[in-house]
Amino acid sequence: MRRLEQSEAAALLSAATGPARVACALALLGLTVQEMIELRDADLDAEHRRLTVRGPWARVLAVPDWLPGALPAAVPAGEGLLLRGATGQVPAVADVRAWVACAALDAGLPQGAALTPEMLRDTCIAWLVDQGLRFSDLPARVGRIEVDDLSAFADRASASPRRRPDEVETLMPALRLSPLG
Repeated sequence: MRRLEQSEAAALLSAATGPARVACALALLGLTVQEMIELRDADLDAEHRRLTVRGPWARVLAVPDWLPGALPAAVPAGEGLLLRGATGQVPAVADVRAWVACAALDAGLPQGAALTPEMLRDTCIAWLVDQGLRFSDLPARVGRIEVDDLSAFADRASASPRRRPDEVETLMPALRLSPLG
């Protein structure tokens, strides 16, 4: 299971631009590609820095302060897509994968072309596990996790006691740094 170090995640966000930066940030927040594609402008509460993920694994996540500024202007009435291509189109899964790979190559990450949104999501999950978040609380942060993946994360978990969600830092350091500017 490939996971980025915080310095690599920060370099990735700094190198990414436009929808690639948004996609990388959303994956590092624990969203799947399908969840990213289904987000609407109205799902982001920029004032309170919260993102509502809808669907079978609905949840509300804190977002970094810089994320609203990285998004294109909203479509009137909040009906537009939060993540969209350069011409406003709905991105395909392959588009999101290509954006992440291009950002990784631009950041000079080792094997950058092989970096996927799923690896970024795994980085988020690993961060939460390393912080001591209880495994039973992971779905409330990242949605569905396959049992085989849980086993891999459990193998790397420290022997320290597991902690409640209010006892862990949910935004990893790479997301707290502003790549804008």
